Amino acid sequence: SISRISIGYPGTNSKADPRRICVPASLRTVAEEYIQGEFSYQYRGGISWAEPYLVGVLAMGWQLRPDISGQEMIKLLYSSAYIKENGVKIIQPKVFVDSVKDYPKNKDKK
Repeated sequence: SISRISIGYPGTNSKADPRRICVPASLRTVAEEYIQGEFSYQYRGGISWAEPYLVGVLAMGWQLRPDISGQEMIKLLYSSAYIKENGVKIIQPKVFVDSVKDYPKNKDKK
C-alpha cells in the first residue's frame, strides 16, 4: 500500500520537502571493506532511475493528451499525488493517468 512507503534512506530521519513530489527509488545494501578487516554495510543509490520514472509517467500523460501544456501536466501530477500525514507527496501513476483522461478538453470548462 502506498501509505506504507517511507521516504529517505533506511535508519535515517529523512524529511522530504512537501513542496516537491517523491518518486520511487530502490536502495541496495552493499557490504564493504575499505580497511582490511573492518567490514561495514552501506545503503547505496537507486535514485538514478527516479527522473526517468517521472519522465515516463509524464510521457504516458502526453500520449493520452498531447494538447495539455507542461505546466498543466505538472499541476495534474501534484494534484493526483498521494499525500502522507506529514504533507509529503508521492506520485501515483494510475491516478495521474486517470486525471489526464478526465482533464477538460476545453480550458473554459474547468
